[in-house]
Amino acid sequence: MNNQGVNSFSISQLRDKLKLTEVACINNDIIILDESLNDLELFKYPCRIDVLLAALCTEGRMKIKINLKEYEISESMLAVYTPSNIIQIDYTNNFKAKVVAVSSSFVKNIHIDIKNIIPFYMQIQNQSCQKIEKEDTFIFNKFFNLIKYVIQSPNTIHKTEVIQGIISATCFAIMDSLGGNTPQNTITISQNNRQKIIFEQFMTLLNDHHQTERSVGFYADKLCVTPKYLSKLIKESSGKTAAEWIDEYVILEAKTLLKYSDMTIQEIAYNLNFSTQSFFCKYFKHQTGITPGEYKEC
Repeated sequence: MNNQGVNSFSISQLRDKLKLTEVACINNDIIILDESLNDLELFKYPCRIDVLLAALCTEGRMKIKINLKEYEISESMLAVYTPSNIIQIDYTNNFKAKVVAVSSSFVKNIHIDIKNIIPFYMQIQNQSCQKIEKEDTFIFNKFFNLIKYVIQSPNTIHKTEVIQGIISATCFAIMDSLGGNTPQNTITISQNNRQKIIFEQFMTLLNDHHQTERSVGFYADKLCVTPKYLSKLIKESSGKTAAEWIDEYVILEAKTLLKYSDMTIQEIAYNLNFSTQSFFCKYFKHQTGITPGEYKEC
């Protein structure tokens, strides 16, 4: 990590930095690989990657943190990563996985019906890694092999369009796999498409601006709605208000910098656009119950 905050990598930077031998890719949009992953120095410290990623463990173990929550991934466990998350890998032990990583821009061009995204997004924010059933493992492997075949095929004229269709189908298959492990009453989402579109736009804006903007009014202005309406809509869509989402993102960023960067509390306050260190400390304690200094030392 550097003094600018949490490092972020594009899919092309990810491809260049990882030492991979069995990798198939399409430009800077898709990486698909099936091999042992042990030299992952890139993820020693928390970072973000601008990808939607699904990884099915086939051998070994990996200890990983996503948004500071610890998981130990073993055989038949599926990990799903979204671009807004912070990832860190603590260790690997003969870890091998089938991985599909797709750039954010590629995902936007798939045009998956937005009404299907919010429950999935909320679920993987709460539980990014889960063990899946044998039949779901079989289905994921089939999709993985099909994607790899199309990428490597020299005779596919409409390769990008074909891959978009397969990735879309894979996303739905993953939703079904993980949905089977989720309590039915976890989240209730209304069927108002406008709500869902604004929720997605809000989350995109939040991912881009949470380091500098904490006002609901800022996001409401960007979305051409009133702050009151935005908070009501986000609450109905996700169970949290817009302000609660903003605070969650800011606190996650602050905790990551406090634990893993060499920045002082004053530098972190400045990095997150707080007017003073004192204001940042009061905000952090109000949200967490402890001071930044106490969190840094615990």
